[in-house]
Amino acid sequence: MENMKIKIEENENTNIKIIFVTLACYITGLMFYSFDPLMQSFPSVITDDLMSLFAISSVGVGFIAASYLYSYNVMQIPAGILCDLFGIKKVLTVSSILCVFGLLLFAYSSSLNEMIFSRILMGLGASCAAVILIFISKEYFSEIYLPLLVGIAQFSGNIGSICGQFPLSVVSNKYGWRISILFLTLIPIIIFICSLVFLKNPVYNNFRQHYVQKTILQIKEVSLNKINWLIALYALLLWAPFYSFSSLWGIPFVKATLNLSVENASKFMTLSWIGSGIGSILIGILSSYTKKKRICIFLSAFLGLFVFPIILYTNSHSPKFWSAILFLFGIASAGQALSFVLISDHNKKNVLGTAVGFLNTVIMIGPMLLDPFIGWILKLSWNGEFKNNIPMYSISDYKTAFIIIPILYGCAALVALFYREK
Repeated sequence: MENMKIKIEENENTNIKIIFVTLACYITGLMFYSFDPLMQSFPSVITDDLMSLFAISSVGVGFIAASYLYSYNVMQIPAGILCDLFGIKKVLTVSSILCVFGLLLFAYSSSLNEMIFSRILMGLGASCAAVILIFISKEYFSEIYLPLLVGIAQFSGNIGSICGQFPLSVVSNKYGWRISILFLTLIPIIIFICSLVFLKNPVYNNFRQHYVQKTILQIKEVSLNKINWLIALYALLLWAPFYSFSSLWGIPFVKATLNLSVENASKFMTLSWIGSGIGSILIGILSSYTKKKRICIFLSAFLGLFVFPIILYTNSHSPKFWSAILFLFGIASAGQALSFVLISDHNKKNVLGTAVGFLNTVIMIGPMLLDPFIGWILKLSWNGEFKNNIPMYSISDYKTAFIIIPILYGCAALVALFYREK
């Protein structure tokens, strides 16, 4: 009896340890996934500082923000392949170090070229965030929980975007934007330590001997799967307008429309990220319950098509109204989180890293092009007025530049109708 009790206690201790390590691995992946949008979005709260410091217009700000996405996009498929090849532990440790160096260089940048290069380094480091999160979710949890885990991750990522706006604007106002960026380096350092402690190394067998041939076959299999292109196109059309507005151009637009400070405008924009996060969890639950993913992704795009024109043309200055409409705007982006579940449904496990990398590449092409495009339209509409060496854009300028956004939502809704359930 005593031996049996000892064995039961040992089993219980083992189970507790497994649960702890499993949660620790997921939380590590979650932290890194959340840190990615934080790095993407923080230029939105220092646009005036950047324009004044480097004497640039909205086009220059758009390129600084988008330069993060250049390396991020280029590395998406290679990041998935590297995770397949070397395992997520080694990839995550190297990635977190790159993020630290990118942030340090950004904080000490004295020229526009240095700033753009630092953003490229950050994008390079964060390029594997989504792949790692999907790998951890598939490796440590049952697949039935994947929609919920991805929804939680999307919510967590949106919290990261929020932290890159309002909280960062508060810290920046108090200590200066360079010091606020230095504070951010603590996060990838923590991720680096957690990845060394909790994540496990893969068992390779003879995989490396054939990795070149295997990689070519993986890319071919993913790229020849037509449904992958449809899912990726939908996610691009849905995410680009939300990301460009919420992470970069929304704060100056709300600031001009409601005559607010950057700090107060960023408070309103946090609601769109909160809405996106909550919507991602809800759409995961709804799709799991109804088994109707096609309807879910269509409704997500249709909501964006309905809500954004209200944001553009409303005459209301009510804080409650703006809070509600920006929250709904965030919910409209939830279909993007579900696209990762769709890509998981339609690809084998041995090419999952490559497939997720492919999806993320296509998704982020949208913001990479849309950020500077909106900046370019703003400059074309601008009347040439300056204040404190900062270009002053009118509400009319923003409305002209934002016409593209409801068009993209309409296209996303149309693409969703062509999706067929597996």
